[in-house]
Amino acid sequence: MGHSRHCSEEQRTLIKKLIGEGKTYKEVQKMIGCSAKMIANALKRQPKPERRGRKRKTTIQMD
Repeated sequence: MGHSRHCSEEQRTLIKKLIGEGKTYKEVQKMIGCSAKMIANALKRQPKPERRGRKRKTTIQMD
């Protein structure tokens, strides 16, 4: 098992922009110098919403 480097936020936005423009994975790999798996992970990653605490058990109408 090899260790891979993580994708920075700038690289992630660049990958999303290039793929959105219609570039292929091979073209993006040559431009950025990363693997196809890194590109797939960058496209798959979604920012998680900020949530804290437990969900409400009752609605506002019930209260």
